[in-house]
Amino acid sequence: MNDPYWLANGGNGDYTIGMIIDSADDVFESDEINNSNQGELIDRDTLVINGTTLADLVGTSANVVLEPQLAGNVFDFDYSISNIGGSSTGGNYTVSFYLSDNDLISPLDQFLGSTTLSNLAAGASTGLLRSQLTLPGVNDAYWLANGGNGDYTIGMIIDSANVVLESDETNNSNQGELIDRDTLAISGTTAADLVGTSANVVQEPLTAGATFDFDYILSNIGGAPTGQPIKVSFYLSSNTTISSSDYFLGDATIANFPANASTTTLSQQLSLPPAGDPFWSGDGTYTIGMIVDSDDVVAEVSESNNSNLGNLIDQDSVLITGTQKADLVSTVSDVIFEPQNAGNTFSFEFEINNLGGLASGAFDVSFYLSTNDIISSADQFLGTATLGSVTANGSTGLLTVDLTLPGINDPFWQGDGTYFVGMLIDPNNAVDESNETNNSNTGFLLDYDDVIINNTSQLGQRGSDDFLGTDAADFFQGLRGDDDILGFGGDDELRGGRGDDFVIGGTGSDIVNGNRGDDLLIGVDLDNALNVNGDQIDILIGGFGDDAFILGDTTQSYYNSTSSTDYAVIADYTAGEDVIMLHGSAGNYSLGTPSVGLPGTGIFQGNELIAVVQGDTSGLSLTGAAFEYI
Repeated sequence: MNDPYWLANGGNGDYTIGMIIDSADDVFESDEINNSNQGELIDRDTLVINGTTLADLVGTSANVVLEPQLAGNVFDFDYSISNIGGSSTGGNYTVSFYLSDNDLISPLDQFLGSTTLSNLAAGASTGLLRSQLTLPGVNDAYWLANGGNGDYTIGMIIDSANVVLESDETNNSNQGELIDRDTLAISGTTAADLVGTSANVVQEPLTAGATFDFDYILSNIGGAPTGQPIKVSFYLSSNTTISSSDYFLGDATIANFPANASTTTLSQQLSLPPAGDPFWSGDGTYTIGMIVDSDDVVAEVSESNNSNLGNLIDQDSVLITGTQKADLVSTVSDVIFEPQNAGNTFSFEFEINNLGGLASGAFDVSFYLSTNDIISSADQFLGTATLGSVTANGSTGLLTVDLTLPGINDPFWQGDGTYFVGMLIDPNNAVDESNETNNSNTGFLLDYDDVIINNTSQLGQRGSDDFLGTDAADFFQGLRGDDDILGFGGDDELRGGRGDDFVIGGTGSDIVNGNRGDDLLIGVDLDNALNVNGDQIDILIGGFGDDAFILGDTTQSYYNSTSSTDYAVIADYTAGEDVIMLHGSAGNYSLGTPSVGLPGTGIFQGNELIAVVQGDTSGLSLTGAAFEYI
């Protein structure tokens, strides 16, 4: 192929193959002119011959436009290609570019890119072409494998896909310097690259002001040492992004760091800002992290990976409490009306301030009655108020709570005189406070007030006594005489004693005990028509004598509500002595078994339980002598 004969005779086409007989004229013949050219298929044959010429592509110039180069650079590569063959390429072909650590270009070298060129005619040249190529970046594995900075060769392989049939397939590359390759110096192939690879707050969770250990590991993933010591700075952030504008905790200096090396586990002792520091935004999750090479003294492959690579890599999220605590203290304490009597319900004004920097959340305030000016939970409990959250440095404003003193003859009393009403703020310690010692006993009229309390006791005499109870739970003992006892409010215990007594429990679940004598016993409050059918369970005890248990009057039945906890218990009915008085007639009632789980006989008005009769009930009949109707 590409023989000069073919090139001189037009290449492919019709050719004749023939013979010349006695071509050396060794034989003397009668006719010397008929030794050849006597005719087709006689001494010659004409045929078509193809494949006489092929393309042959070679590089004719190669140049890296700017030298030397740096790793990662984008650069221009100028080149030209000629077809020295006798035929065109017949179509497009590819030119591939490679980077080599020697002066021989092969497909095993570092591929830089390729371009597609169009059909190139026989004997033609591309002219000067330019392709833009990119070198591997700093610390690329290629550089590390080939020794870093130094001389490298950039060259091309023409028709790298072998799509063009050429007369010479060996001259598509490696024909010479500046012909199809160019050798140049490349630097900046390796550099240090400093990153954090482990970060851990050793003690978690933390409290504001705590001193703690921060363990960490650094790595130089670059191909060059740092060449000098580096600084690592530690910061506290309210979010997951560490920056030099965060709260500075301290720094450490690390000696010259070799390439592709890591430190051992290092530990730095750091201290959090104290509670109340302006940095804190409240208890919660914060981030403690580091910035490697915080002074930027080392030129690195990447300056963006010195921080914020991830949790437990170069930072650690940690729960921090005690940063801003509430501090609840009372500033007003006042019994509105003075003096008071035992059993009274009275108004107590108070105001609570939050001196701390964090909202308190809901909390309770418990109120106590004390015999001295030291209020504690061992004193007489009066009640609790539940308050909503008080904002930081805020106040509840003036509040009022209604409290009830212990009833007359309550064991708490030590006689009439001066007592103290005070409060315990957050008695259950639901609020984490900066000062837990100022929730009580800070001062007179601040969280307690003194008050004179009278009528703390009322004792029965030998004669006939009148006892009037209070809103609280009262205890009365009538002793002798025909006593009138009214419990009024509260869960009272009332004892008539000897004599024919009239004992009324009033509101509340009372124990009404006639004791001796012929007594009249009523469990409800006769002055409150609504309350006679209130939610109360009264125990009526006649004791000795002919007693009357009054369960209704001329206008209504008592305990006739829909509540299952509204009935009387006649604890000691004695047949032949006692009488049960009901409103209406026998036809309005029925006897049965109570559903409340108590022994005895139930008195029902319709489906409503009025009373449970205990004692001698075997012969109990609504039409018998045991009942009277009003």
